[in-house]
Amino acid sequence: MKKILFTLSLLPLLISAADIYLAGDSTMARYAEKRAPLTGWGMELQALCADGVKVYNRAVSGTSSKSFKEKYWAKLIAKVQPGDFVFIQFGHNDRSKKNDRYTDPATTFQDNLRFFISEVRARKATPVLLTITPVCRFKKSGRMYNAQVHQNYINAIRSVAAAEKVDLIDHNALLLAEFGPLGAEKAAKMYMNLEPGEFPAYPKGKKDNTHLRDTGAKIAAKLAVENAKAQKLTVAGLFK
Repeated sequence: MKKILFTLSLLPLLISAADIYLAGDSTMARYAEKRAPLTGWGMELQALCADGVKVYNRAVSGTSSKSFKEKYWAKLIAKVQPGDFVFIQFGHNDRSKKNDRYTDPATTFQDNLRFFISEVRARKATPVLLTITPVCRFKKSGRMYNAQVHQNYINAIRSVAAAEKVDLIDHNALLLAEFGPLGAEKAAKMYMNLEPGEFPAYPKGKKDNTHLRDTGAKIAAKLAVENAKAQKLTVAGLFK
């Protein structure tokens, strides 16, 4: 009995020792301060974590599941320890045939996700899949929506999560529900749509409906954490 009680008493310490690794593309990645207000939502996750938890943002701009697997995955997975968590979010660049990034959402994309899942589990760590950050796109009716090409990858992520019994944070659905009611004009301000002279790094302004600025990234990170808690995912124990 004493041995059991001793083991249970260590659980909070074991949980607090776990870390989070991020594998994804430019919507999640880190950016230098000089590029502000461009902010990958993964940059905002550390501030939401409990004391002792570290977030290692290994997302790389321009990567698809294929190119990340080929160039960056080995270095990430080598650092993962038992009890850690790996957030996996791809799909934006998998549709692109530039630089040999393309994957088929029905086949090779899902194969890559399963590869990541298997590798993480082999390290006795926990994979968490996330659907892609939506592009700021509105129909004339005023509804924010995904282009079909993106929806194909979103559906694939959901399918793999269900089949492999992997925790899923449906980031796409969460952000559509959050940004959609704002309307096109206000939602655009969550992204890198900047007026000329508004920020030193962008004297001519910028029009970018794919990448989040600081305000949008904070919301994206917050929603991911709140959803993990609402689902009572194991990783929720690492957040404040």
